[in-house]
Amino acid sequence: NHGGEYAIALKLIKAAAQAKVNGVKFQYRNLDNAYADGAKQIGDEILLDEITKNYLSPEEILRLVVEAHSLDIDAGISFFDEADIADFGDGIRHFDFFKSPSVELNNSPLINKMLGFDKPVFVSLGCHHEAQIDDAFMALDKNNWIALHCVSNYPVSLSNARLGYLGHMREKWQRPYGYSSH
Repeated sequence: NHGGEYAIALKLIKAAAQAKVNGVKFQYRNLDNAYADGAKQIGDEILLDEITKNYLSPEEILRLVVEAHSLDIDAGISFFDEADIADFGDGIRHFDFFKSPSVELNNSPLINKMLGFDKPVFVSLGCHHEAQIDDAFMALDKNNWIALHCVSNYPVSLSNARLGYLGHMREKWQRPYGYSSH
């Protein structure tokens, strides 16, 4: 959305404030670590170009978080690798929430690291079947997470949204897993 341009990201945050949104979320990957050992999965080499093009440094992201807060907007971030969290140092405390990407649902070390900051963590469920979701939820250390139903095709067609699954999730994961209805 911002194309790796700080000024565009700031403009988008200001437009979001005018639209009365509650929060904005960034994605971060350390470019030196992303795919450093070669492609991990089919298509990773294609993604690296896109990730590089849309990169904002931790310092830029933290400045944007301050701007969001000045406009009364919460700011969150997604990580794909546990090691990348360290790039934010003490600045990590400025985030209001975290989100695990759908592809990282079964990366319990990453999600538990985010849960350790005692802020809400949105756990994205896209691309996974119910047994994988159950396994992932059972591996989480704390209850300050919120299940986020999503469909990982964009734009999502109404016939593929599976909105009825939300009621099933609410019933099944109300507790003891930690799902809270929001």
